[in-house]
Amino acid sequence: EKIAKSCNLNEHDMFIAKVIGMYHDIGRFKQYFVYKTYDDKKSVNHAIYSTEVLKENDILRDFNEEDRNIIYKSIYYHNVYKIEAIDEELTKNEVFFLKMIRDADRLDIYDSMANHVPNMSKEEQYIWYNERDLDGDVSDNNQIKEKVSPSMKECSSVAESIFARFSWVFSDFSFKEAINIIVEGKYFEKVYNYMKKSNKINELYLFIMDYIQKIMHGENNLEY
Repeated sequence: EKIAKSCNLNEHDMFIAKVIGMYHDIGRFKQYFVYKTYDDKKSVNHAIYSTEVLKENDILRDFNEEDRNIIYKSIYYHNVYKIEAIDEELTKNEVFFLKMIRDADRLDIYDSMANHVPNMSKEEQYIWYNERDLDGDVSDNNQIKEKVSPSMKECSSVAESIFARFSWVFSDFSFKEAINIIVEGKYFEKVYNYMKKSNKINELYLFIMDYIQKIMHGENNLEY
């Protein structure tokens, strides 16, 4: 909602943004009920599943076709690795709302990493990080130092998966307000504080925090 408000949306577009935010992960309930896991690799793509749940239950029956398409496509594609990889032509509005929910979804993940995961047991953390090595170091920081976001599939340890998520700031955020929220919430600092430290981890953390400061000072302009 903070991102939407920062764009000074009209009442209609604000409502569309809220609907997308409300329903973008609705497929998670069915996913866990059927597969007993939230891990897409072991079950189904939860974004596609969420879109199917909306259509099966005709939840958007009172919306016009244009708004339905915006909502469906924003949810369907919200977890793609890169928007550029989408093989469908999207309208300007569809791209706008898709980028907004992608930013918001990443903020939700950061919030969980910073404020909820630290209160979990080791076993719960192991599950939350998709059964990766809790104590493993970062094996290779070349991609991140080149401002490239590693694929989560390449991450064998929790530390690697944390920095893969941190590296979204290089190219996956579109709204300046999203970066403001990261800074104000101290998300990265909180996660770093509970990580097992090493020289590589310290180095990558400082590199990413320096990049965020450059965004805050206008050196790396975002789209919105």
